Amino acid sequence: MRLLLVRHGETEWNVERRFMGQADSSLTARGERQAAAVGERLSREQVDVVISSDLGRAEATASKICGRCGLAPVLDARLRERHAGVLQGLTTDQAQEQFPDVFTGFRRLGTSFRIPGGESVEEVESRIGSFLADMMGREDRETVIAVTHGAILMTILRMVLEIPHHATARVAFGNTCICELRSRDGAWELHRWNDTCHLQGSERNGECLESGAGLRSPGGGKHA
Repeated sequence: MRLLLVRHGETEWNVERRFMGQADSSLTARGERQAAAVGERLSREQVDVVISSDLGRAEATASKICGRCGLAPVLDARLRERHAGVLQGLTTDQAQEQFPDVFTGFRRLGTSFRIPGGESVEEVESRIGSFLADMMGREDRETVIAVTHGAILMTILRMVLEIPHHATARVAFGNTCICELRSRDGAWELHRWNDTCHLQGSERNGECLESGAGLRSPGGGKHA
């Protein structure tokens, strides 16, 4: 099956560089245009279902996609952003000033570190692993769109390609980018990452490649 992962459109807090986590921020006018553009592009796909994080910014993006695809979004809390606890709503500078130890622990990428009032990487991986397992069990010919968040895309990339947690992965994922996974022989293959061909001019990040050679982790990416 094909799993098309889409990040939500730009939000007010994205612009202000604030930690959102599971708090919410509305889409900007630019974010609305991005969502409409990705919806138009995905309307050319034969899509079976659109699943979305139940946070407002993701649901608003999914609604634009569904409006073009003639579907209703299915909400799934497992696709929520990592809960950032006490950091939610703060800018990077504010987080460093008010919670220096928490900010340092968050940046170190330790799997067991739990942001006070929030989640650890292990907890996020557990719910995302459950979601990926459900997707792996779907029909081979199905195409599913899943609308989610930046940290969740990074989590999925690490799980599928088995990138160690201590390794720094500098990977771009723009607002409304499309990332594509395909299941094969019980494992996930990465076919696209940060595809923003639907955005215009300076909005576009990277090259416009509709597809690419499948990439698999050494162990087959069997973190379903």
